[in-house]
Amino acid sequence: ITDLFWINFLITKNIKMKKVNIAITGANGFVGSNISNYLSKYSKYKIFAYHRNFIKNKKYNINYINKDLSRSIKFNNNISILIHCASSTPPKRSESECLRDNILIDKNILRAIKKSKIKKVIFISSISVYKKYNLQTINENSLLDKKNLYALSKIKMEENLKKFSCEKKKLNIIVIRSSGVLGKGSHSNFVSQLFKKFISKENERFFIYNANRYYNSNIHIINFNKIIKNLVEINSNKKYEIINIFSKNPIKWKTIYYLFKKKLNNKAILIQSKKKTMSYRLSSLKLKKYN
Repeated sequence: ITDLFWINFLITKNIKMKKVNIAITGANGFVGSNISNYLSKYSKYKIFAYHRNFIKNKKYNINYINKDLSRSIKFNNNISILIHCASSTPPKRSESECLRDNILIDKNILRAIKKSKIKKVIFISSISVYKKYNLQTINENSLLDKKNLYALSKIKMEENLKKFSCEKKKLNIIVIRSSGVLGKGSHSNFVSQLFKKFISKENERFFIYNANRYYNSNIHIINFNKIIKNLVEINSNKKYEIINIFSKNPIKWKTIYYLFKKKLNNKAILIQSKKKTMSYRLSSLKLKKYN
């Protein structure tokens, strides 16, 4: 009996659990690199990180693939999930350049998915796709803004993925319309740019518009990663879904400014302006069912 116990123990211990193979595009970007690093911590995932530019701090447990997505691409047949983060974004590129680049990248991605055995696609879109009106609450059914060329590139990919979800059986597509993702190394969003202004200490005065209105158009990368992992693991009967991602707890505009002033020991004068600018809040009709 003792011999049988140890034989069974050794066999069980040496059985390798089948890993979930995940491809992540844009792995040299802020969001893509953070998702890759976060998911790689879990032994049940095998990460294939697609990148174009040089990556400094490579993780030993991630398979890095240097690939220009503006050219033809092929995914390994073992990959079952794709998280598509790669995107040309303003202000580094003009809106027209973003449209051109993203349409080309997305076209190659779609071709590659068709020839692969991928069962789930998570596409990182943007809240820039929405038309924004003052004091509006935006949800997944709100009107889209096709005049913004960067937003148009995201809308076109969303439309193509929706058509594709109808054509290909056993394929689950989740579109995330993300607000600005914050964290160390984040850029090109309201909070990161405000941080730069405060830390420079060159501004003697800051005007706060919509001081007592609420803002929730950001999410921290730690929470964003947890949501992505949840969506990777969840099984949905829905072939195509769009979900807004944003901060759960809105914060007053003036609170953001006073936090920066206090934390960075900045002596600039904060002035609550009577002038009103665009102010809206994000909501979701879908997020609750995904916990």
